[in-house]
Amino acid sequence: MTLEKKRRIPLKRKLRIEFLKWHRRIGVVLFLFVLLVAVSGMFINHSPDLGLDTSPLKYGWMQSLYGVEPNVSGQGFSVGEHWVSQQEGAIFWDRSKISVCDGQLLGVTHLNDIAVLCQDRLIILDSDGQLVETIKPLPYDFLNIGHNDNQFMFSADVSGKPATYVLDEDSLLWLVVSNETNYLYSWSAEEALPKELTLFFTEHYVVETLTWERALLDLHSGRIFGTFAIWFWDGLALLLMFLAASGLWLRMSR
Repeated sequence: MTLEKKRRIPLKRKLRIEFLKWHRRIGVVLFLFVLLVAVSGMFINHSPDLGLDTSPLKYGWMQSLYGVEPNVSGQGFSVGEHWVSQQEGAIFWDRSKISVCDGQLLGVTHLNDIAVLCQDRLIILDSDGQLVETIKPLPYDFLNIGHNDNQFMFSADVSGKPATYVLDEDSLLWLVVSNETNYLYSWSAEEALPKELTLFFTEHYVVETLTWERALLDLHSGRIFGTFAIWFWDGLALLLMFLAASGLWLRMSR
């Protein structure tokens, strides 16, 4: 009675079989990762041509990808049927940006023209909300703006004492009101913006530094998914290096 000897598989062949198994498995796992990195890399390379480096993310994408909540002011000043408000340093006439304001929007009032008072400037608009002129810098620390029958009035804090001024439109000189009892005037007051206008600013809220290019770069590196994802991305990169090395070894070991 003879026993048939079991055929031994050479070590090199066994290694080749094992490498081939893992090469295929890792290839399947890395398929989506490689596709994501390749596609995002292509878009990043052509970002300036596609305008992605200057195109900011809209509110929905910012909230989903970065958890950014809109810093929208729900307050403004009514001018007839229109509204003047400040959003992130920009001054809006209803939904249209008309100017900027370095500091707080202090008040808005109107006679024939519309006066918008900021901490650093006075903005004059026509009745349609079009920019007429900007006066800056301002000579005093104004607190609010109002008007009487024919003049804009400005309240100020001068050396810790309250004062009221008018602006002479011909000479552009600021004249102190010496006897306020001769003036009947009302000061501007902030009000809640209409809900539809607040919703518009929320939906169109942007952060200039959060562009589509930034999102693609963070997606390409894995940072968009958080700190853990960076280590996960590094692990996938190591697997990709193994895939390349095993593929080369399998080719050379034929």
